[in-house]
Amino acid sequence: SAKKGDILLFVRENGDYILHRVKKATPEGYYLLGDRQIATEGPVPKESIRCIVTAAKRKDKLITKKNFIWKFYEKIWINLVFLRPMIFKLRGLTKKNKSRLQKGDSL
Repeated sequence: SAKKGDILLFVRENGDYILHRVKKATPEGYYLLGDRQIATEGPVPKESIRCIVTAAKRKDKLITKKNFIWKFYEKIWINLVFLRPMIFKLRGLTKKNKSRLQKGDSL
């Protein structure tokens, strides 16, 4: 059984396969949230769950549950939903300004 912060691979009613973290588990199913989203999806019925993810590969590096990044997303990021819009906006501004500076434009 999955718990808060676990990553699940599930199938939506339209047949799409999706990876999201568990925000909340209930008898009706799981409420799930993607790491780059602000809206919770669910309840996703337990029958739609295909597996619990225990490791991921990013930029040729294997990330497991023991990794700091995994623990950050599992324990902290999942609880910062209310701050995500501001964080995404700041990140976008930072990337935009970095791009401008690299091109020699003024801010």
